Amino acid sequence: SYIGNENNSIVPVSTGYWAAQFRGQGSSSVANPTLFYYSDVLGGSAYDSSAIDDQASANGALAVGEKTGTVVQSYNNGVRVFHYSIRKSDNIPDVEVVFEKQLAEVGAEGNSFAFDYAGNLYTVSSDAQNLTIFGMPTSDNTCATPSSAEFSFGDSSVEELQQESTAKIYPNPTSGQSTVACSAGIESVEVYNAASGAAVLNLVGNGKTTMTIDLSGLADGIYFVRVNGTETMKLIKR
Repeated sequence: SYIGNENNSIVPVSTGYWAAQFRGQGSSSVANPTLFYYSDVLGGSAYDSSAIDDQASANGALAVGEKTGTVVQSYNNGVRVFHYSIRKSDNIPDVEVVFEKQLAEVGAEGNSFAFDYAGNLYTVSSDAQNLTIFGMPTSDNTCATPSSAEFSFGDSSVEELQQESTAKIYPNPTSGQSTVACSAGIESVEVYNAASGAAVLNLVGNGKTTMTIDLSGLADGIYFVRVNGTETMKLIKR
């Protein structure tokens, strides 16, 4: 009953739903708000935008970036950007308007919005037939993507793992430099932090069967060393 017309969008998130719909200037109400959040936990509306001066576009376009706590809603030939966080005490979102502007780049009423994995905003305008992409700033302007490969070592020792591979690394553990050996010739060496999965070294190989790599600038810990994009070994730095 919160949605009063056909020009709307509904986006599910892990804790409920965000929804937006067209409401003319001054017509947003608790019964039919321009933007609202429905909580699965509370079983009802936990936030509505009727208290602010709002006017959605004729198409009610909406996108939600749950990872960054961002809601983008079409607004007056432009966009309105909200930041939200769900309070753990009562599962109600704290919502703040962080950006609101007409954007000539959109060209007309926003018809559909969507975020990609990195948080960039895509807008489609049916009237002007425009596709527009906006880079959305974050606190540190970085994006971590999950690895497509999964490494499972179980209880195997470093020596057992190396016996199953044509590539080897020694000394292991190391306090600084180690030597990578590969009978096929070394074309590339990549080093990844085992805890975060982030690449910390990306080296061009020397084409020979052995190559020295310097890890003295890395923090102590466990790393994965990948040779030629195929052979992966566990390395301990201490």
